Amino acid sequence: MGESLSRRLFKARLEVIGELDHRSPDRVEERVIKDTAAPYGAPKTNDEVRRSLAERLQRETAAMNLDNFVVRPHRRLVEKYTRPEAWTHLSP
Repeated sequence: MGESLSRRLFKARLEVIGELDHRSPDRVEERVIKDTAAPYGAPKTNDEVRRSLAERLQRETAAMNLDNFVVRPHRRLVEKYTRPEAWTHLSP
């Protein structure tokens, strides 16, 4: 059986972030996820798209149940990526 849709979407969003990072690697300091609400409407720039995707993935990661048998082996990584600052620079 193949991967779940949610897993495929998560991976696809990570790939988009990776591509955006590759296109503008010098903008790391601007990538901090702010605790403010997202702007209304669709993102208009690559930076807004990246920020929006990173915020979404950070929220999804923070919502994971650390006691789940699937999550438990990856607990340290999940805990790391529940923090917004972990999404400023992602390694391949």
